[in-house]
Amino acid sequence: MAPFEAKILHFEDSRPPHHIRFELERELMELFQVDPEEPKLTFRARIPVAGIPHELKLRFEETHGGRNSYSLRIQAVELGSPLLQSDAYRKSLESWFGLWTRNFKASAPPLPGIGSIERYRELADTAVSAEAHLMEVQSIQQEILSRMREGASFSTAHKEGGTTINFSQGRFVRADYGESSRREEFRDPNRFLAFLRQFYDWETSRNAHPHKVADVVAWRLILRLLQPARSPSVTRASSGSSRAANVEFLSRYRRLRLILGIILLVGAAAFGLGYKALSVRTIGVPIGEGCGTPDFIALLVARQEPYIPSLHRNPNNDRFRVHLLVEPRDGKSARRLILLQSNLRASESHQSTRILGFDGKVLWVLSREILGYDYQAGKLLRLEDLRRLNPSLETLWPQGYYEVIDRLRVSTRDRSIVVEIDPKTLIAQPAPPSRGNKPVFPPHPVNSYLSPSPSSDPARLDQSLIRDSGRTSTLRLANPDGQLLTYWQKTNLFQRRLFVARVDANGKAVWEADTGIGELQQIFPATNAVAFWGTRPRVADKVPEPVLTILRTDSGAAAVHSLWIKD
Repeated sequence: MAPFEAKILHFEDSRPPHHIRFELERELMELFQVDPEEPKLTFRARIPVAGIPHELKLRFEETHGGRNSYSLRIQAVELGSPLLQSDAYRKSLESWFGLWTRNFKASAPPLPGIGSIERYRELADTAVSAEAHLMEVQSIQQEILSRMREGASFSTAHKEGGTTINFSQGRFVRADYGESSRREEFRDPNRFLAFLRQFYDWETSRNAHPHKVADVVAWRLILRLLQPARSPSVTRASSGSSRAANVEFLSRYRRLRLILGIILLVGAAAFGLGYKALSVRTIGVPIGEGCGTPDFIALLVARQEPYIPSLHRNPNNDRFRVHLLVEPRDGKSARRLILLQSNLRASESHQSTRILGFDGKVLWVLSREILGYDYQAGKLLRLEDLRRLNPSLETLWPQGYYEVIDRLRVSTRDRSIVVEIDPKTLIAQPAPPSRGNKPVFPPHPVNSYLSPSPSSDPARLDQSLIRDSGRTSTLRLANPDGQLLTYWQKTNLFQRRLFVARVDANGKAVWEADTGIGELQQIFPATNAVAFWGTRPRVADKVPEPVLTILRTDSGAAAVHSLWIKD
């Protein structure tokens, strides 16, 4: 393929144009718009491929003999980009285009003038006006609710289970299956719609990340994901003479079903044992920045769900779970590992999950939805808790912007609504729109805690004083008065280790300690114990082990905790 050449697929399908459009919108999670400048009915959309914007053009070419001819064209928008000439880009484009069009069978372009003009206009007019009544959020929401009451449903699936969302016995139900058995029921349609919007928030905005699409766009895409109701098949005896045959058939069918059931049970048990024996057991590693409080250090740990190796394994199908790891500073209490989310895509677990901060009582985490952990109570708080206590803010949670400035703040994107969450009651209170003193760019997790200090010892590299948690002044210690120094020492030509020393008011070392860290990721200062997160010095042919080292400031005693999370 030439660098700037467009890819074109011609195909035939019995379905009308708007059905083809809807299928592509469901596949791409991007809405197509009618192009009024084209002589034939044409839908356009933009979507990134390998980070490059591309334009897709779906054209209704002809209709003839009960078949409709279409063409789908894709081409980069910025043809001058040098990335278009790389083999990696060409392979990526081929792969994605083949995935999106896998349900369309290629055909030759139609001969001009062979179709019916009247039939073409009829189908084109129907396609343009197919959803003219669904132009507002409320009308789309009511359409979804109506279809679900008639039997339509949502579903997601992966190798470890999935989720179904349907309407049953007068209520909307979300049910997980597989590793998770979570179940939620919604009697209130408005609360269900808020949940649905949040559930598909990442899916509907995946092409706009890190931004969010407009509500009306999100709801139209959610409508695309709705699966139609299945028509039940009913078997009836046509006459009295066939009743005996039907009874015999049903008897045989029941015996066969019993035998098949036994076979399936045995097979399922064997598969379960085989799956555990063959599946790859993974190790959890820390992601993002952690958070230090006076009592504990909190880190997020992502771990890939177990999987069976395959030559045709698709990494896009990999799923992850995220835990909150809580390590007490005092070294007396046991560490805690709290499961926050499971069955996450890689982008959801590694890019969209982060610790927001600590409000003095609750540690707040954002992962698909807002989550909180009360360390003293040992309790995990979920979005349902905030909703139950603040029913008037039902529409804010799915689209809210979350941040922690002393307290958890939730606001609309334009900050016309800003509320603060009381840590003790979880009740929302109005707050001024000011961002306070929070910097526009987050401070560096290491450098912001270090104040360079000259050293007379040539063996001490990059000697620095540790600042306090406010990052504005050095950390002051008492009994005796002193400060903490960090410095690096060479262990060989290519490696170094981080050391920490407590010095008194005269600069004399009270104690020195080896942290065991070869690459520092973050510092968590406190007067009683200072923690350092990093990795051990590199060893040939091995992945460096992530560790959390906690130093007692009174004695220099070091506790090194591995951050590889295993079974």
